[in-house]
Amino acid sequence: MRAGVRAIRRGGMVAAMTDTLYGLLADARNERALTRVFRAKGRPDNRPVLLLVDRLSRVDEIARDLPEAFFVLARTFWPGPLTMVLRGRPEVSSKVTAGRDSVAVRLPRSPLVRALARQSGCPLTGTSANLSGRAGARTADEVCAQLGTRLSLALDSGRVARPVASTILDLTSPRPTVLREGRVRQSEIARALELPL
Repeated sequence: MRAGVRAIRRGGMVAAMTDTLYGLLADARNERALTRVFRAKGRPDNRPVLLLVDRLSRVDEIARDLPEAFFVLARTFWPGPLTMVLRGRPEVSSKVTAGRDSVAVRLPRSPLVRALARQSGCPLTGTSANLSGRAGARTADEVCAQLGTRLSLALDSGRVARPVASTILDLTSPRPTVLREGRVRQSEIARALELPL
């Protein structure tokens, strides 16, 4: 844990198990660290990266004009595998947003990831720890096989039991839109909001 925090604070990349797969964690405010993430994965610059936070109050640092639906869904599904797309603050790196005015945010259930974010004092990148176009890694060994020495550290938490992606919900327009259905079902979101989706 301490080694992971040190690596993140120094602009490195740490692989750790999230709620879905192993994720690639780096300081989302550090431009050099963000560049390393994209280069390590071979990720196109036009693809945004979701951010992981350690607590609800951190969302205000990266997003603005939070709709009421956000608070309802955060109370219902966070911490957990629901990623919400919100209007981003201008200070969020364009590498994170891919030049858009929105940012995707999740409060993970994983105590390890939340602790890394809290002790590092920053939102973390939450992209999967694999080469772009390849299957997501379910073990630390699979992460190392794909990313190898590009990583600062891989924290081994065993094998991911249920490799189901997070649900991504766009809240930037009046009507919430499911962009990807994953662990949280669309029907659950509809019930929480008391609205048809």
